[in-house]
Amino acid sequence: GDSSSGEMLARLSGTPLQVPAIVSSGPSLLIEFNAGDVVTSGEECSGGFLAHASQVERQESNLSRALVAHSTISGGDEEMWTGPGLVNAGLALTLLLAVVASACLGIQYVYRYHKYQLAARQDDMDSFADNN
Repeated sequence: GDSSSGEMLARLSGTPLQVPAIVSSGPSLLIEFNAGDVVTSGEECSGGFLAHASQVERQESNLSRALVAHSTISGGDEEMWTGPGLVNAGLALTLLLAVVASACLGIQYVYRYHKYQLAARQDDMDSFADNN
């Protein structure tokens, strides 16, 4: 893999006489080089790492393909629930709920503003009647 949380394919230490081939099933291979505690503490002279890596082509003849059984949903509309149709239906429902909520809030605003205007007009009429 391309991160340290991937599966470790091999662990090599020292100077092996023969190194087995390490094959990654993914498109990338992470190689880490670690020095021992003695080297990092400064008791020995620091050294370097030397590695040879090469990419070889895959042999397609040795691969087997898994067969997956295809199940269908009765009703004939399986594309709606397995593809992007479900996402589109969710987005449409969310948009519909937002429009309905906005309409309800708009109606409430108009109703309360109308009540406010009636109360303000009545208050003006009362103050006009008190002045006469």
